[in-house]
Amino acid sequence: WLNKRKIVENKLISILGCNHNKTYGRKCIIKEIDDPKIKNNFLTKHHIQGADRSKVKIGLYENNILIGIMTFSSPRMVLGGKNFEGFWELSRYATSKQIIGGASKIISYFVKKYNPKKIYSYSDNRWTDVKKNMYVSSGFKFVSSSSPGYFYTKDYLTRHHRFLFSKQNLQKKGININNKTEREVMEELGYTRIWDCGVTKYEMKFNY
Repeated sequence: WLNKRKIVENKLISILGCNHNKTYGRKCIIKEIDDPKIKNNFLTKHHIQGADRSKVKIGLYENNILIGIMTFSSPRMVLGGKNFEGFWELSRYATSKQIIGGASKIISYFVKKYNPKKIYSYSDNRWTDVKKNMYVSSGFKFVSSSSPGYFYTKDYLTRHHRFLFSKQNLQKKGININNKTEREVMEELGYTRIWDCGVTKYEMKFNY
C-alpha cells in the first residue's frame, strides 16, 4: 500500500468486480517485445512484483498501445525447477486494463510458436483465488499449494527474505548464534517475522 498503492488499488478493484475499464483479447494484436526496457517499465508500473529476467516477452496491443504483457523464462532453481528443454515458467502477466481473454490469447500464441512440453506458474495466495483465476480459465491444472512462508521486518515498512538470514549467512556476518534458533537470533537483532499465505502451483502439459 505504501510503495505500490496504485497497483494495489487496481488489484482490489478487480477482485471486487468493480473494474469497468476493460476490453477484449480479440480486439488486441500480439507482438513480441525485443527491448527489455519496455517490458520492465510496463511491469514496474502494473505488476506487484515488478520487473523480471524473462526470455520471452509477449505484448498485447490495442490501437498500437501496449496494454498487456506476459513473460516466460527458464525454470527457477530457487523454486526447485529443473532446466529441462521445453519446460517454461510463466513469470509475469500484467495489464493496464482488464483484458477479457487476453491471457488465453497470449498462451495460445506461445504454445504454437515455442512448442513447450510444460508450462508452469505460481500464484500468490494473498491475491489469487485458488479456484477462480487466470490460470484455471486458461486451461492450467492445479498442482499444489504451499504452506505460508515468512519474511523479516524491522520497521514494518521493509520486508527482507528469510534466505538472507539463514544460520550460515548469520555466521558469515560474524553473529554468534550458539545454540539459538534463527528466529531467536533475529528477534534479538530487533527483527519480527511476518507471514504470507503461501503460493499455488499450476501447470499445463503437452503431448505432441
